[in-house]
Amino acid sequence: MVTSDGLHLAPPLSGSPRVAGSPDALVRILLHGLMGEVDGKTYPGAMVPMKANDDQWVAEVLTYIRNNFGNNAPTITLRRWLPFAPSPTDWNPTPWLSWGPI
Repeated sequence: MVTSDGLHLAPPLSGSPRVAGSPDALVRILLHGLMGEVDGKTYPGAMVPMKANDDQWVAEVLTYIRNNFGNNAPTITLRRWLPFAPSPTDWNPTPWLSWGPI
């Protein structure tokens, strides 16, 4: 996302190794949010956790991202992401910090 004055608020989805690669990191980012350094650059924006959405929504959003914005990656099925699904009591409002390369 780019503001009107050219400031990048978040890393691009197009060509992102997290989008096109193994879906595990992408699932964690969507569920827990993300803030901090990504690919050696710190962005002022923070992605909020999306754990509150249902399983089908998560699978569809991730599949959409992986097949748009110039990306072409396999579909993410419910079975693929369910091991990462939070329990009803697992809620942390703090975004996942980038702990190095993800």
